[in-house]
Amino acid sequence: MSNGAAPNPAAGTTQTSIYDKAANNWMPVVTAPGAARPDPFTFEKCVSPAPAFGSISQPTDLNPASGAANQVGKQQAGGAQVRVAGKLTINGIVDLRGSVVTVERLLNEIDGAGELVRGSAGADILPITLFARAASGPSAAVYESIPRSDRPNFRMEVKTRTPASGVFEFNLKVDRASMPGFPERCDSRSLTTPLTTTFTVLDGVNPPAVATITEAWRCTDLAGRDPRFPRSLKLP
Repeated sequence: MSNGAAPNPAAGTTQTSIYDKAANNWMPVVTAPGAARPDPFTFEKCVSPAPAFGSISQPTDLNPASGAANQVGKQQAGGAQVRVAGKLTINGIVDLRGSVVTVERLLNEIDGAGELVRGSAGADILPITLFARAASGPSAAVYESIPRSDRPNFRMEVKTRTPASGVFEFNLKVDRASMPGFPERCDSRSLTTPLTTTFTVLDGVNPPAVATITEAWRCTDLAGRDPRFPRSLKLP
């Protein structure tokens, strides 16, 4: 999916974006002063990266506090669960109402096995865009993959207790996923492997907030006590 070119908005106008289902693309829109802002997400489903106006993104820090993944290395589809939770600091402005979150990487082992979380038959599922529920507000939102019956199913909660601080708590849950392969970098001494998580928050008005971090996940529940075959991954 390609991004439409952003127009140069005149003074007093509002720039947003709408998802054009027919064109399978995000289109920048400029709204005149006093005019109703278009509904930015009249959609069926979108699994491509969130759009960016130009290449500008807001400085963002991601600090996972906990994480877990099970059923690692299982060929049976749909049995794995993944949880990642922590804090997200956005050094800018974001309005969660009507926003989207695009997950680009979930448990990605760079210079190793690559993305460990898969869909049915080991298919690629990332990037995937999650949409905010209608009841979401400017400082708290629940995002879901659409349709919710899809495998795997993604659900992410983002909220802040002090909006002026720019600090948001997030909790990402993935159910009915597949993790058919093992990580390749589980160190035999530390029993850890570096995994990268990346996601983008986009409200259609402000520059996107791109968050990424690589953490040492613990390789646990070793099959045959062999560090090459961890059945579970945990953080910390």
